Amino acid sequence: MTDEPGRLDEGALRALVPRVLAGLVRRGEDFDVAEDALQEALLEALRVWPEHPPRDPRAWLTTVAARRLVDARRSEVSRRRREHHTSAEPRPDTTEEGDDTLFLLFCCCHSDLAPASQVALTLRAVAGLTTREIADAFFVPEATMAQRISRAKRTLRGRPLDQPGDLAVVLRVLYLVYTAGHAGRVDLAGKAIRLTRQLTLATEEPEARGLLALMLLNHARLPARFDAEGRIVTLDLQDRGLWDRREIADGVRVLQSALALQTEARRPGRYQIEAAIAALHDDAADAEETDWPQILAWYDDLVALSDDPVRQDPAAVLGRAVAVGHVLGAAAGLRETDRLLEVIGKRHRWHAVRGYLHELDGDLTAAAAAYAEAARRATNVGERDHLVRQAARARASGAGVGELARAQHEHWEGTYDAHPRMYGDQPSEAARHAIDVFRAGGVRDVLELGAGHGRDALFFAREGFRVRATDFSAVALDQLRSAANRAGVAGDLVTAVHDVRAPLPLPDASVDAVFAHMLLCMALSTAEIEALVGELRRVLRPGGILVYTVRHTGDAHYGTGVAHGDDIFEQGGFAVHFFPRHLVDTLAEGWQLDQVHPFEEGDLPRRLWRVTQSLPR
Repeated sequence: MTDEPGRLDEGALRALVPRVLAGLVRRGEDFDVAEDALQEALLEALRVWPEHPPRDPRAWLTTVAARRLVDARRSEVSRRRREHHTSAEPRPDTTEEGDDTLFLLFCCCHSDLAPASQVALTLRAVAGLTTREIADAFFVPEATMAQRISRAKRTLRGRPLDQPGDLAVVLRVLYLVYTAGHAGRVDLAGKAIRLTRQLTLATEEPEARGLLALMLLNHARLPARFDAEGRIVTLDLQDRGLWDRREIADGVRVLQSALALQTEARRPGRYQIEAAIAALHDDAADAEETDWPQILAWYDDLVALSDDPVRQDPAAVLGRAVAVGHVLGAAAGLRETDRLLEVIGKRHRWHAVRGYLHELDGDLTAAAAAYAEAARRATNVGERDHLVRQAARARASGAGVGELARAQHEHWEGTYDAHPRMYGDQPSEAARHAIDVFRAGGVRDVLELGAGHGRDALFFAREGFRVRATDFSAVALDQLRSAANRAGVAGDLVTAVHDVRAPLPLPDASVDAVFAHMLLCMALSTAEIEALVGELRRVLRPGGILVYTVRHTGDAHYGTGVAHGDDIFEQGGFAVHFFPRHLVDTLAEGWQLDQVHPFEEGDLPRRLWRVTQSLPR
């Protein structure tokens, strides 16, 4: 347990916790009292073991924890009288033979606990995670998770734990632990696989083997699930050469052993069926070779397990809709998703699946809209970024908008190159307004989108703000950097070439304010604009401010020139998305809409809205 004299192997010590805790609970101790006593024993171990390592670490911890439990029941005087003995190695108590981890797992899955509490307590007591690690895995505050765990332990206080929980509950909890890990916490997925494998050695239940097979077959794809930048790669685009073929073979072997136990009276259960579907995906050499008819047949068996699958198992019906789309056509798949509208129509996965099916059907406009809505509703940052990219890609691929975007980029690069400082040095009226709003809001950091050659970015920097200026024109940003050096504000201004159709390369809640003068009314589709505002919501801190300007449908040029659809019209090589008022209101959903100010600019004049909105604190 010690790497070298004076140093303690805390990882090995931590690994003993579930076994020792299980032994204490098996003796009849209340869960929370036993855990408190074990924590005291661990603190004592950290103090004593570096100088006096025990011969049997597990027995040492068990004995000291047991003493603490006795101490808690005795008087303060007796406790003090024995304290001086704890620094010496205690005589080992009798411990249970074998590993008690499974016993502890069943305790944590006690039927009196809510599912969320079962999972949290399992991760705390069996997997050995800290409260903070568990909170991070489920994206909740540490205090919230601490309360959840405390309530779970209070619920178990005084309950007999000789027959806690049942196998079905344990399997469900292990599945939830695995899915939390598969979504990003690799260590959780590994712990769930280890516990499930251990469970299969203790029971002949085929569903336990089915769950292990499902975990292995999905986990094998993990090396290909993210690209070099940590972004999600969908199954159809994954590099299958990166899949772990040994783990796939192990999963198939375990699944076959489970299916071999089926009879007319014992048909395959949920986990075996889901594992069979995963095995068919893993068996395909590429996406085109996927055996969708066989997958659909397995989905038919899966939804048949429920009397009312739409309400009782909507995830299975949604997965089946994808298979239907591949076998019977995308329109049939979309009709399947219609059945789920009232049940999960507010969840991002429903919209994401519809986006996929629209794309399969060739309707890229509808696909982009569905992906954008899914991104708006997603809570996981990685999934949201992925859906934003899907929406942008679908929109750029449809109806010639991709060609329009490329043409606009070339047009602006040429314009800035031919007309440096084309807008002059004075800041826009919108930037002057933004300065007052930002100062009143205590803003320090400003992100400007579509900065161009930088008249407003330079103004913000001169006024004492730290500025990150982005634009898709490298020519314009070169001009901005040169001007910043001349003005002596280069230290407060950084630039980055960025196309707003892609996710912003910034962490969550990292920006105080965003300024975008005439950027949102460029040649962007409504879906791309909605996805962009979703990205701004992500990177802004609570209370963050967005000030943007757009030309609106009352402008004299609205409806003239070359029409590209989606209220986008092109005049003299410049394409503009003219905003109707309802789009402003839509973009402000979930924000506080502070002001919509109409104004005119230029000789035409251009008619614009200046919009100020902020996030709730």
